[in-house]
Amino acid sequence: MQPDVTVVTGDITENGYYMEFERAAWYLDNIETPMIVVPGNHDARHVGDQCFGELIKNPFQHLKLG
Repeated sequence: MQPDVTVVTGDITENGYYMEFERAAWYLDNIETPMIVVPGNHDARHVGDQCFGELIKNPFQHLKLG
């Protein structure tokens, strides 16, 4: 596959734990297409809302808007 863009629609973690975000961030960093990442309800559990902003550094990675 050679997609034009990758859209990650959330729930990249089960419980929103830091360790889960670390692993998810590693996988996302290896995607080479333009990407949009939005958090899901599972990602907001526990400390997930803080971890998402810290570890998923650029949710609009390589995306050219406009």
